[in-house]
Amino acid sequence: MIDFEKIVKFGDYCETCKHKALPEEFDPCWECLSQSVNTYGKPVKYEEDTK
Repeated sequence: MIDFEKIVKFGDYCETCKHKALPEEFDPCWECLSQSVNTYGKPVKYEEDTK
């Protein structure tokens, strides 16, 4: 099986993430920012802000 890695497009996700008010060096943002590529192209700790 071939596993294709995709570049995470933080600009498309961070503005709609419920964690956007947190500084980048705190959980869960640091984990997302440390993984700039993954299988899905979506930040690993992304959670949509439902407000």
